[in-house]
Amino acid sequence: MADKYYIKQGTPQDVAFFSIFVRASDREEIEAAVENPWQCFMETLYAPHETFVLVVNDEPICLYGTSVTPEGFGCPFMIATDSMYRYRKIMHSVAKDYIAGKLQEFDVLVNYVYSKHTSAIRWLKSLGFVIGEPEVYGVKGELFHPFHAVAEE
Repeated sequence: MADKYYIKQGTPQDVAFFSIFVRASDREEIEAAVENPWQCFMETLYAPHETFVLVVNDEPICLYGTSVTPEGFGCPFMIATDSMYRYRKIMHSVAKDYIAGKLQEFDVLVNYVYSKHTSAIRWLKSLGFVIGEPEVYGVKGELFHPFHAVAEE
């Protein structure tokens, strides 16, 4: 039987769910980057941000969206549960479509990825992002790679 999935608007309950069930590598990255991780995600639920949840077979798999930087760039983010590994093809397809749409809305997408999170770096490359050299970033002063994608003209 084929997997059934849908995308829904993120809610405070979704943020609470992911704060408990987020995979360890995402938790480590978030805690190295920001002082109050879950407040950060709660803020993404409100404009000018957007937050979505990918649900596969009635199971929330990832929380993702885009915030807006002070420079007006899109800042994509995603956290997931360990269940994401069972649905890689669906996640990749949804992510590719989402990023393509965001590059029609924003000229540039930018963010940082934890240097220790090598699977996330590979994932971002597969989505077409350019990964920069690591630099000190975040509240713990750890190494993160900046990444970006530029809209085609």
